[in-house]
Amino acid sequence: MIESQMNCLVHMENSGLVDMIIEDKYDVLAWIYNFFHRLPNGLSVIRDAMTSHIRKTGEQLVIDPEQVKDPVEFTFQNALNYSFEYFINLNPRSPEFISLFLDDKLRKGLESKEDKVMMLVRYLEEQYEFEKHYKQHLATRLLSGISVSEDAERRLILKLQTGCGYQFTSTLKGMFTDMNTS
Repeated sequence: MIESQMNCLVHMENSGLVDMIIEDKYDVLAWIYNFFHRLPNGLSVIRDAMTSHIRKTGEQLVIDPEQVKDPVEFTFQNALNYSFEYFINLNPRSPEFISLFLDDKLRKGLESKEDKVMMLVRYLEEQYEFEKHYKQHLATRLLSGISVSEDAERRLILKLQTGCGYQFTSTLKGMFTDMNTS
């Protein structure tokens, strides 16, 4: 019953997820997380609502004509980027977690999340760790034949190459090619 109403609960006006974030209701947010965690796609609903809120807030700050007129105010964007880079790198397992997220999406269908994931990868200080995990997950998907789409795999490798440099993914392209010709 609750599963069918997840979106309504999360987006409820004056008491939904965004309002709880704004009002610092962490105890209720923790309860919602624990409850939604048990539901299929529950965490996706929460994550999407949170991502949407952060993006809208950030866009308002960066696009606001008043902010753009004043370069000092506009540096907020840089501060936001540095802050995000700081906290994503606090957890030494972030490269692995991002790779696991990609692995899950490439098994089930990426749904155009490549650009969002690329933003996260660019913030990683330990990109080589991400590459190590990604190679392992890619090999497993290819050997097991559990990737939803070879096109999605190729697209992501190209995006990784563009975003992180040729050396970062040159072995990935070769690995993908070798696996498909065997």
